[in-house]
Amino acid sequence: MDLRKLPSAAISAIGQGATRLGTRASHDRVRVEARIAAMRHGIARGLSYIDTAPLYGAGFSEEVVGEALVGLRKRCFLATKIGLDDDSSHAGIRQSVRDSMARLGTDYLDLVQVHWPNPFVHQEEVFGALEAAVVAGEVRFVGVSNHCAGEIQEAQRCLRTANIASN
Repeated sequence: MDLRKLPSAAISAIGQGATRLGTRASHDRVRVEARIAAMRHGIARGLSYIDTAPLYGAGFSEEVVGEALVGLRKRCFLATKIGLDDDSSHAGIRQSVRDSMARLGTDYLDLVQVHWPNPFVHQEEVFGALEAAVVAGEVRFVGVSNHCAGEIQEAQRCLRTANIASN
């Protein structure tokens, strides 16, 4: 299997996304169980990269991924995201990371990405909070999603010691 390298991390070239796992209010448990089985099957075949977000199913996706990773967490590179539409303060971002960790049933996240750029929030505060999560051992890598080159450069300027690891 082709692996992409980040410092101290190996990631399968093909990942598993968790966008459509349902919601807490409306889901078919039989289909969710089938998706958990499919995710576990992929992990058994070397698909170590798992991508989710609190936005997917209002957190339900993270809960399902957490179920799928029971006993398998160390074999996976787990990526999630934060949104900048709710509380984008330092404390709000740190809480979002901790909430994702709780839903995913893990004590650390390999990658946390800012899901979408938002020009109305203070980027220094957002990326400062993510960097603090790295220092605290809650997050290994910081990334962005759906950002253009200029937005990535701006994000990188907000980081003191970490580097933007993904887009």
